[in-house]
Amino acid sequence: MKARPIVRIALIDDHWMVRDGLEQLIHSIEGYEVVVTASNGRELIDTHAEPDGITIAIVDMYMPVMSGAETTAWLLANWPQVRVLAISVDNSPENQTRAYNSGACGFIAKGSGREAFRRALEDVTTKGYHHYVSPREVPGATSAQAAVVDPFADLTAAELRVLDCACTVDEPTWALVADRLGIAEATVDTHRASLFKKLHVKSKAGLVSFGRAHRCGAAP
Repeated sequence: MKARPIVRIALIDDHWMVRDGLEQLIHSIEGYEVVVTASNGRELIDTHAEPDGITIAIVDMYMPVMSGAETTAWLLANWPQVRVLAISVDNSPENQTRAYNSGACGFIAKGSGREAFRRALEDVTTKGYHHYVSPREVPGATSAQAAVVDPFADLTAAELRVLDCACTVDEPTWALVADRLGIAEATVDTHRASLFKKLHVKSKAGLVSFGRAHRCGAAP
């Protein structure tokens, strides 16, 4: 079997000790290599005009010069092939939402162990998204067992198609989703209710926001 090419990573964090520690951790994970480090987005822009094969950018959400959200926005606009994995000491749902809304396709807390980082990198590489669940959200889990789960694991293929269609850039109505998929509106209603329940959202806006954060609806 042909080996997968080494995944090239840019690491942007304003704390040099954190950068050094993360770089060593990532280099200990087979198949991944940090090829660029920067203390903030401005330094990255000033020193690297092209992505040079970078696949993943690990971006700290809190930086005094060019914030993580600003850096992520720049990456999406200028290096669209690069996927952003947000990191932060603050793993609150609010901060995770802030990271997703800025365009990150995944989030992981600083201090997570090697296995958690390996799973996050693997998810971003192979799936295009990563969903972090903090230990306090998982009964019986400890900080050393940082649980990572696939948010779409319980969805059926039909539900995934409906979700993907609903997340396209033109924000189709549910009736239009049914028309595009060639299914009855009643069937879409059933899938919609199931999606709301399984993904723990209460509105179409919440569903679309969550889906887009995980790269659903990438093509109209």
